[in-house]
Amino acid sequence: MKKVKIRENSRERAFSNEEIKMFKILNREKENLGTKEDLVSFIRTMLRAVGFDQDDAPRLYYLFSANYRPDGKYEDIMMGDEKSLLGLRPERTSNIKASIFAKSKIPFKGSNLEGFWEKDPSGKLQYIITSYNWYPIYIYKNNKWYQVTESYSKSTSKQMSNTRIWGDMYVKLTANQMNQLRRGISEEEINEDKFEQLYQSLKSYEGRNYNFISAEDYTLVQGGYPSNRVRFKFRVTDLEKNDNVNLSVDMLEIAFKDRNGQIITRVRPENTPNFEAKMSELLTRIIFSNLPQELRKIAKDKLNIDINFVE
Repeated sequence: MKKVKIRENSRERAFSNEEIKMFKILNREKENLGTKEDLVSFIRTMLRAVGFDQDDAPRLYYLFSANYRPDGKYEDIMMGDEKSLLGLRPERTSNIKASIFAKSKIPFKGSNLEGFWEKDPSGKLQYIITSYNWYPIYIYKNNKWYQVTESYSKSTSKQMSNTRIWGDMYVKLTANQMNQLRRGISEEEINEDKFEQLYQSLKSYEGRNYNFISAEDYTLVQGGYPSNRVRFKFRVTDLEKNDNVNLSVDMLEIAFKDRNGQIITRVRPENTPNFEAKMSELLTRIIFSNLPQELRKIAKDKLNIDINFVE
């Protein structure tokens, strides 16, 4: 008997399993709920029950309405065949109320601030929020938010505040990286670029006889130190890049300063337990905080700092 090879459908479903389940439930409840407001409220309840973002309810309502199937077979809708929010007419709104639409990923148009759906060059849907149509300040893609690190002007900074997409759930990217993401460059490729930027950023410490970094830690005085202000003098002995970035430094001097920035003492304080561990932790923290904001997350995963105290 001749074997018949079954060719699997290589196309992906347009909707996630969770979305399909919700749409099927909405099919059953549609007649009972009636109005748009009732349906959105019901979707919010479902999202809350499964621990998802309730602000996504309006977007899901519009997707359900655009792709409504009486037979409920939403799993049969393949990627590219679904009706997206690309053609949804943007809502006119003041910038102060823009967050209502931004969080729900609904097209809107404010004053030099707008949000809209589009497809990247590979056909992937993305929700873009632009300021003065210069560059994206927010992008929703890959089921996550991305935020630009630079605001460039007070007005753009205010617009970012107006949208109020708060929290640390978003990935921070430079304006150039946001444009790369919008053009279809993957986050993985952007992270490779970030890794190289991390390495190059730390090279600024190399080639010097020594570097100075100052820090404040309000627990120092409580721990028996002469001041909560400290200045580190250190030299980079090695900087290498493999799977991680490894930075090795010699700690040459630790000086404590008064509130006016004047040196109090360069002598190691007595009766200060875990002195080297405390100073290493503080210097490491300051090196991290001095990195560009968009590099700090990758530094947490990829940067190792080894500190050697020189007598």
